[in-house]
Amino acid sequence: DYCTWTFELNDSYGDGWNGNAIKVYNDSTLVSTITLSSGHDAVVQVQMCNNTNLSLEWVSGSYASETSFTITDAYGIFSQTFQGSDLSGVFFTTAISCAAPSCPRPENVTVVSVDETSATIDWTSDDAISEWLVEYQDANGSTTLNVNVHPYTITGLTSNTSYSFIVASLCDNASDTSAFTTGTTF
Repeated sequence: DYCTWTFELNDSYGDGWNGNAIKVYNDSTLVSTITLSSGHDAVVQVQMCNNTNLSLEWVSGSYASETSFTITDAYGIFSQTFQGSDLSGVFFTTAISCAAPSCPRPENVTVVSVDETSATIDWTSDDAISEWLVEYQDANGSTTLNVNVHPYTITGLTSNTSYSFIVASLCDNASDTSAFTTGTTF
């Protein structure tokens, strides 16, 4: 069994990674050497074997401070961003599981409308799921709600305040929770 990990590469100057690279290992086997030969960005996908370890090794070149990248697992549950200037040698190792999550997270999260003290949010979800966790936050803290409808209107917000929110599915009578979505701002 294999699953695909995604590497989103970025170069802030736009001239490629200037000799910097990522060596990708599946257990101890080198499966790919990833670099950005020119331009600002690129997306590279690497097939990884199930039930093994992924290790990443940084190869230093010039202008590492211009380089960054984000790795994301096959289901978009795990995602981490790295800055090239912070890296050396083997800098990341994790176990690979290609199993689909038991509780799928919501997708297509959107802000439907916003007024002075409320915001209506929506998402798509597996038809069998009928309960979700909605967490919203501003600079002063966060609030988590159990909701059983979508779209959902968050009320009691402070006017002229920026908020972000994330959503997770609750499955099997709330005994299983999905990963949260990435943050959406309103």
